[in-house]
Amino acid sequence: MKIGTCGFCEARSKYLIDFDAVEIQNTFYDFVDEEWLRNLRNELKDNFEIILKAIQIITHTNKSPTYRRFKSVYGNEENYGHFKKTKEVYDAMEKMIEYAKIVKSDKIVIQAPPDFHGTKQNVENISEFLESFSGKNIKICIEFRGEWDENTLLDIFKKFNIIHVVDPFKKKSLYGEFKYYRLHGKSNYSYSYNEDDLNYLKKILNENDYVMFNNTHMCENAKSFRKMVKNDI
Repeated sequence: MKIGTCGFCEARSKYLIDFDAVEIQNTFYDFVDEEWLRNLRNELKDNFEIILKAIQIITHTNKSPTYRRFKSVYGNEENYGHFKKTKEVYDAMEKMIEYAKIVKSDKIVIQAPPDFHGTKQNVENISEFLESFSGKNIKICIEFRGEWDENTLLDIFKKFNIIHVVDPFKKKSLYGEFKYYRLHGKSNYSYSYNEDDLNYLKKILNENDYVMFNNTHMCENAKSFRKMVKNDI
């Protein structure tokens, strides 16, 4: 089981002692310097896992407020998002795969936006996207936040062997050889998980699962949970 946070929540030297993995958020907002990634990988322990969050160009249209942090000049912004079959989206995913190789990761987390619903066009978009990228020695893990029919999602997950990423306090994971949980706070990001919450989480987890905290209190909550799990080993 790997426990960590979405982004380094404390100094990296301390984080290495406290946690097993980190989900890098920088790669969602913009392209990053590959030398920074190399230095990061060299700085961390070999058994420490780095997981990349895929760049928003793949998932979010140019209307998303998250592009306030995007500084790169990159193609036609009208072609961004919703897994569209455009050069911008597909080249961006190729770049994420290159990044993953640099940090020696075999997983990429993709977070679809709330406005990406299960329409016919979106089903076609994501199916063609996964047809192109799901067989490239990368385990694709996707979090859906729009409205989707569960059977449609399950068909997609099974066909392309995708890990269904969820917040376990809000949705059930439908498919995957392991579970990948992103915890955003039960009511909002400022929510702090209590002992009952963490005990529930511990009961539903298996040995190979991932738990990544992404709330305001992520550091303290993740530390508490890791301590709870380690005390039972």
